[in-house]
Amino acid sequence: MKLLLWGAICFAIVMWLLRTKKVSGTPPGGSAHNSAESKHGNAEPMIRCVQCGVHIPLSEAVISRSNAAFCSEEHRLQHSAD
Repeated sequence: MKLLLWGAICFAIVMWLLRTKKVSGTPPGGSAHNSAESKHGNAEPMIRCVQCGVHIPLSEAVISRSNAAFCSEEHRLQHSAD
């Protein structure tokens, strides 16, 4: 009988720990699915260099007067020389 009682107490503690861990893992007012979306929500758009085809973040791109994107000033100059 004591073994059954200790088993029930251990089961209750484990369930309580799992429940509190699950609750604290999700942000308030949202679900776990929403938190995964927010991680990628602030991702910067990637664009392709016209000269070599490498994908770079938009903030690091060199933009020409014709609105073409390049990965470096050198590639912008090479492309305009063609």
